[in-house]
Amino acid sequence: MELRDIVKQWLEANVYDGLYNSYLDCACEITDLMPCGNPSLECSAGTKTECDCKGEKHNFHIKVKETSGG
Repeated sequence: MELRDIVKQWLEANVYDGLYNSYLDCACEITDLMPCGNPSLECSAGTKTECDCKGEKHNFHIKVKETSGG
C-alpha cells in the first residue's frame, strides 16, 4: 500500500476534502491527491472552500476544517 492510499483512506474516514500547505501556498483535492509526487511534512488535512480569486489558475482552496461549537 502506498502513502497516497493510506492518506486518502484517513482523509475519507475523517471527512476531509484534501491536503493544504500554507507555507508553499498549495493544496490538492482527495480526488487528485499529491500530484506533486513529493508530499511535505507541512501538508495538513483540510476542507474544500470556494475560490473567488480572480485571474488565478485554481478554482478551490483547502483550509483548516471548521468545527462547530467551542
